[in-house]
Amino acid sequence: MPAFNVVRMRVKPEHADTFLGHTGNIAPEKLDRLRQNGLLRLITVKTGDRSYCLLGEWASFDALVQSRADLISELDRTREMLEDLGGDIGVTDPVSGDVVMDLRVAAPAPRRRAARKSAPKGRAAKPRATAKKPASRAKKPAARTAKRPAASARKPAAGRAAGKRAGVAKGAGTAKRTGTAKRTGTAKRGKTTRR
Repeated sequence: MPAFNVVRMRVKPEHADTFLGHTGNIAPEKLDRLRQNGLLRLITVKTGDRSYCLLGEWASFDALVQSRADLISELDRTREMLEDLGGDIGVTDPVSGDVVMDLRVAAPAPRRRAARKSAPKGRAAKPRATAKKPASRAKKPAARTAKRPAASARKPAAGRAAGKRAGVAKGAGTAKRTGTAKRTGTAKRGKTTRR
C-alpha cells in the first residue's frame, strides 16, 4: 500500500525567493538512497503567500520509515529559512500515513458520434441518405407500377414529398396549401427562403 508524508511550513519573508531553489537541490547520493528505499516522487505545493506543503509519495509506509532520517536532515537544511507556525508546533508540521483511498480520475474520452442502431432481426436496415442525390430516380419494377394508378390519375401529395416529385424547392407544397408563407425568391443550396 502506498504511503505519503506531508510537511507544512511557512517561509520567512527574506527567504521567499530562494526557498524553492534550496529545497529542490537535494544531494544526488541522498536522492538515490531515497529512491532505493521506495521514494516515488517529491512535490512542493504553494498553499498561501509564503506557505508550502512538501509531499512525498512512497511505495510503502515501511519505505518511508527507512528514509525518515534522510528526510529530517533535508528539513534541517531549510529550518533557518522557516517561520514558527505558532501553537508549540515549531517551524514544520509533519504528518504521514498509508493511503486509504485513491480516487484516480482519468481525463474524459473524446466524444464520439452516436452509433447508428442496427435494424431488428428479420428486417433490412434503411439505406443511409447520400450527400448527392441522383438526377433521375431509377424506374421501379413493372410489377409494382402495375398495382399503382398512373401518375396522372393520382392526387397530388402535400408537403415536402410533393415538392420533391415536382422538382420544386422543399416546402413549396406547404406554402401553396396553407397560403401563409411568402416566397422571397432567394434560393440557398436548393432551398427557397421563406418569411
